Amino acid sequence: MRFTYITHSCILIEINGKKILTDPWLVGPCWGNNIWHYPPPKKIPEDFHDIDFLFISHAHDDHLHPESLARMTKQSKSVPCLAPNFGANYFESELRKNGINNLIFLEESDEYFIDEETTIKIIKNDLGDHDSSLLIQSKQMNVLLQTDNLMSLEEASRIGQKYNIGMVFNLTILTGLFPAFFDFEPDVLKRLVKQKTEKAHDYSIEILKRLGAKYSVPYASDQSYFGHLFFANALHRVDKNDFREKALAQLPNVEVLIMGPNDNFEINNEGKLRNIFICDHDH
Repeated sequence: MRFTYITHSCILIEINGKKILTDPWLVGPCWGNNIWHYPPPKKIPEDFHDIDFLFISHAHDDHLHPESLARMTKQSKSVPCLAPNFGANYFESELRKNGINNLIFLEESDEYFIDEETTIKIIKNDLGDHDSSLLIQSKQMNVLLQTDNLMSLEEASRIGQKYNIGMVFNLTILTGLFPAFFDFEPDVLKRLVKQKTEKAHDYSIEILKRLGAKYSVPYASDQSYFGHLFFANALHRVDKNDFREKALAQLPNVEVLIMGPNDNFEINNEGKLRNIFICDHDH
């Protein structure tokens, strides 16, 4: 089983000759042309002409990105797209509008077999939000990709106890406009930024603890602001190394991997990482 970090929440997963691509935001901006990749990806949509499955976690356009999907689906309209069944017409409409025709909606109770040894499960947000995580169950290791699913701590405990999670691609930020885009005095703004960052890290570390994973890959945070919003980078900056330092202080048995575009690793049949290619990253 091989994992290649593409960008943000986009991961290429290769299992027994099958390729799964998650949440492909690969080109250009999103969120009203306000948010861009940083660091930029090293792949473009056309590089993924031979994937076997797509996974779309939810409808936000840094996960369901129109331009990326339009360029991909020119060559792969028939590729199965695995997605959570939120029971929401808008979600199916958005997927089909962006050229995805082979939709496979999954309930949380469903197991989708990639092959005889590997299954996929969808874990929907337990607090009512339309978001989801992806669970890959294999003989090598069970891997959870959290995406933006801000699950409850109780849900993380349930998942950890039921599924024996070995690795988590985990969310380490709390998104949203607050506080950078509000009018605060500078000292107040700096204090609120610090509080938000600490709250995000504390939440993510508690999720890791309850899941019981051995490995953590912080992700879903490779984004920045350009143009007149450039100032917000200093306030909403995400430093994965800060998270790693804090996580290792509290969870010394967890190995935190800081990954960037095209970094990759394999998990062997003994559940150990090998052939790790990870550059030094400052973000």
